[in-house]
Amino acid sequence: MCVIKYLLSQATRMLLTIPPMNLFVENNHDDRLNCKASIESVTSPDKRIITINTKDYVEKIIARNTVAIFSKSYCPYCKMAKQIFDQLNQPYKVIELDERKDGYEILDYLGEMTGVKSVPRVFIKGACIGGGSDCKTLLENGELQKKL
Repeated sequence: MCVIKYLLSQATRMLLTIPPMNLFVENNHDDRLNCKASIESVTSPDKRIITINTKDYVEKIIARNTVAIFSKSYCPYCKMAKQIFDQLNQPYKVIELDERKDGYEILDYLGEMTGVKSVPRVFIKGACIGGGSDCKTLLENGELQKKL
């Protein structure tokens, strides 16, 4: 009896952590049932929809520039990243997200692309190398210059 109570408590805990789900059951008329589940997205009230225009804009900025930095003008790590490229005399394209109406939408898309929604997001030749601290580390070990 204790084992059953334990299993029920574990099942209840699991159900509380699973997002809402739709379950579809199909009968193939051969005594087998196919079950398909789709998890519904759970969105917060501040979740923004990322438009095609934003995706295209971000992808073009990254593709057309050797170095692209998505930044916020007041961020010390963003300033650090820009200073590093200034020190190397490397031209870069900077997008100040806090000065744009679609800044949060761009940040959401960068989060989808890179898995990180913090700034700066630094791209070299189309590849995200990380943020300000990552740029500093790469500079110090000589790897940043090799990427350029």
